[in-house]
Amino acid sequence: MGTDTVTGKSPASLDAPAAAPDWAEVRREFPTTERFVYPDVARKGILPRVVEAAMGDWMADVYGRAGTDAFAMEGIEATRAAVAETYGAPERASR
Repeated sequence: MGTDTVTGKSPASLDAPAAAPDWAEVRREFPTTERFVYPDVARKGILPRVVEAAMGDWMADVYGRAGTDAFAMEGIEATRAAVAETYGAPERASR
């Protein structure tokens, strides 16, 4: 049999059980969980450390270099391509 057109996996690998997540590692990525057991996320989401790092880089560019990277068209195009690839969509919609 071929591969699944969405996942790119063979049917046998789709039935394989997934490895259990390392919950301690997941909790370490979310600093809020170090002090709170039940964070109130109804009106805001708790973000992992990787988002904090990325936002720090972005903010440094916006405030330190007038957004030369943050608002560059090549960055926008790269983001568009990454989102399209993630969802299996064309980079540009045909009209």
